[in-house]
Amino acid sequence: GINAEYMEAVVSTQSTWKQWYQRRVHGEKWKASPFGELPDPDGGRRKWASWEPAVYAFFFGSIMMNYVMLQQRWHNRHLFASEEVIERMSYKELRETEREYLWVKYNEGK
Repeated sequence: GINAEYMEAVVSTQSTWKQWYQRRVHGEKWKASPFGELPDPDGGRRKWASWEPAVYAFFFGSIMMNYVMLQQRWHNRHLFASEEVIERMSYKELRETEREYLWVKYNEGK
């Protein structure tokens, strides 16, 4: 059968967990903030710490920089320049082919 000491240990563990949960959620250990600061009694907003504006600006700036740089990956002067070069090369090749064709036709008529 099941050992009585084992069952007692399991029951005591469960009751300890339940007691801890009750204390943590409903008791003296409950806090409104994860960092433990107290809310303003007048209902005002919390003052920023001295490091917060710089950190928020850094994160916002890095996100914006990533966004702009990833846009530049697809919309940049190199891409437009390469498209222009391809267009001009195609036009030049078309004209050369046309010139060769007309030269052949001209020589056939001689």
